[in-house]
Amino acid sequence: MSVDTRGREQEQQTSRRRGRGASSGRRTTGCPSWTMRTKWALVLMATPVTIGWQVRHAACPALVSVSPPRLRLAAASSAEAAWTTLNERDDVDLESPRSTYNFLCALAGEPAESSTALDIDDFVHSFQLLFNDGIPLDPDVLEELKSAVGSEDDDDVQLGDWARFHKRWLTSTVASGRLFSTAVAHLESVVALRRSAAALEALEAKRAGQQEELEKQYKEQLETFKLELQKEYQEKLQKQQNSRMSLLADAKTTKEANLAAQGGAVQAAAAHRTLDPHAWRAVIDGVGGLDGPLEQIRRRVYVPLCAPPTLLEELGAERVKGLLLYGPPGCGKSLLASRLAAGLSRRPPTLVCGPEIMDKYVGNSEAQLRNLFTDPPRVPARMGDAEDVMMFSELNELHVIVLDEFDAIARRRTDGKSGGDDSATRDSVVNQLLALMDGVAALPVPTFVIALTNHRELIDSAVLRPGRLEVHVECGKPDAVGRAAILKIHADKMRASGRLTLPGAAGVARKNESSGGSSMGVVDDQTYDTWIDELAGKCEGFSGAALAAITRAAVSRALDRSVSENDALGCRVTDGDFSAAIEDVRRSNFELETMETAAARARFEGAGTR
Repeated sequence: MSVDTRGREQEQQTSRRRGRGASSGRRTTGCPSWTMRTKWALVLMATPVTIGWQVRHAACPALVSVSPPRLRLAAASSAEAAWTTLNERDDVDLESPRSTYNFLCALAGEPAESSTALDIDDFVHSFQLLFNDGIPLDPDVLEELKSAVGSEDDDDVQLGDWARFHKRWLTSTVASGRLFSTAVAHLESVVALRRSAAALEALEAKRAGQQEELEKQYKEQLETFKLELQKEYQEKLQKQQNSRMSLLADAKTTKEANLAAQGGAVQAAAAHRTLDPHAWRAVIDGVGGLDGPLEQIRRRVYVPLCAPPTLLEELGAERVKGLLLYGPPGCGKSLLASRLAAGLSRRPPTLVCGPEIMDKYVGNSEAQLRNLFTDPPRVPARMGDAEDVMMFSELNELHVIVLDEFDAIARRRTDGKSGGDDSATRDSVVNQLLALMDGVAALPVPTFVIALTNHRELIDSAVLRPGRLEVHVECGKPDAVGRAAILKIHADKMRASGRLTLPGAAGVARKNESSGGSSMGVVDDQTYDTWIDELAGKCEGFSGAALAAITRAAVSRALDRSVSENDALGCRVTDGDFSAAIEDVRRSNFELETMETAAARARFEGAGTR
């Protein structure tokens, strides 16, 4: 490379550096105002050398040979050297930490080498000259500068310390979009951020304190409210208990007097009758195939409840305390129990499944069973009832408890020699049940228990004796007449709406509101009854639940055709749907399928014998 070419490249590099300095907003040495301020700063920095010379001369004999004029000359020479160095600031590469550090060393009068360590005061002085026109830094900014170069304890500054600060400076200026912003501006922004963070932290601490104070006040108020509420509840409960005991005492004391005043037991029954004998039909409406069990329940359970307690006392008799419904699954026990529970008393019934009583913790099972009997629901008031009638109803209305899966809590007790903790718990539950149903302590209101089970043989004999579960009613599979009654209950609605179609039926036109007011043919009574009897004959061995399933299966076939043809108005259930539904239910029921297989085997063996 020739000398001329190298010279041109140096001139271009110098021009680029000067252009970069101008673009970054730095003042160049050609600015008269900046030049004048810098010269005066250097002169002022040199002035303290002469001030107090007499004191330093007296304190340090080594300075005797140095006269004040010589000190002023040395200071002027140092200021001139710093001035000469500042004239070269445009040649400093601000992107290079080494270049800027060497320039700071030169301003401090130290060798511009990487190994040079600057005294913290010299470093601050050079930094102010280079980046702040010699103007002293704000105290907070100065402290931040010392922290940035790792000189919090006024340690010397080295190239590595400056390089870390230089990297953070360039990174922040580039990220903020202000390329090569001054280092002082960077320090000021850091100080501002620290002040904002400190203010935010103080605000958060204040808010946290306020929140803690609010939570403390809320907890205190909540605790006070709980105590007041608990006190009010206890007072109200005590008042109710006192009122109840007073009512019981008054009722027992004035019982004979009230009956005598009203003209005997018959007049009292007319005024305070619990059940209406003519309402029995409403209780059993919709229950089919159980004529025998229903008649037994009506005679032994319902009729005595229609009589007033005083009449039973005059007759020397008592109402039964319990009813056991047993039989195979799907034969109407649950339906019958729910109807009886709703029809035997105006007091809401208590419905419990046997396994719900059992608990793994000792004593909990007995406590739950005890609460069922001793904490009955209140009788809802009727419009127009006088206060004395309401009190009489509360004391005399029956509390009906329905215990489903009764064998889970009343299984036969062990002899005490076999079994583990589970057997002991079950035995304790049975003992508690016996005491509640017919024990020494009286219950707060008359109580009637309806127990349901599929296995009567598993129940303890003490529970089944008269005086406890006295009435035992078997709900078995219906006969032909019962099956016809059940099928009629399930098919009556589709016949009344005109959705049932039978072959050879003489239809009677009726208006159907659900299908837009169109007229739909209703099967005549004779054809309908004959069809029901034939259908019942095909369902031998079916339970009530299986007969209901036949109706649902037949309806599903009719819906399948209607949905496929998009014809809701033309949806009809046919005799063929019911015939196919019988086979569907038979195949999906293990018991029915087993019965059909046994019957087919018997027919086959009979045919082979002939």
